[in-house]
Amino acid sequence: MNAVEVADWLQVTPDWVLKMARDGEIPSMKLGRYWRLESDAVADWLVERQQRIVTRRTGGG
Repeated sequence: MNAVEVADWLQVTPDWVLKMARDGEIPSMKLGRYWRLESDAVADWLVERQQRIVTRRTGGG
């Protein structure tokens, strides 16, 4: 997937996706001058991120 497709899926801006990719925050790979993201890897990242948020809110470790 490209940044625009991921942005549409996540309901964020393509700029946000690109920043997260550049910063290494979201699973991605740069091919030449283009960023590519695998849908399964992004879905797994979302689940992990949500689990971290829930853990922080509940005080779990």
